[in-house]
Amino acid sequence: MSKAILKFEVHESGDGSSNFKIIEIITDRTPEWTMSQYLRNRSNTTMKHLYSVPFAESEEKNHG
Repeated sequence: MSKAILKFEVHESGDGSSNFKIIEIITDRTPEWTMSQYLRNRSNTTMKHLYSVPFAESEEKNHG
């Protein structure tokens, strides 16, 4: 499987607010697997997969 950029909306409900953040994860795993790993030690947190786009190897060279 090739790498993809997965974009998620993450809600943390422990502080009484409805704040959320958008995160991007570069991975070769499925969105379901990535969500389960991200959430496994984060209680009161939910996330929604927004979309995935293929990751171009040239992006990796420009950012790291």
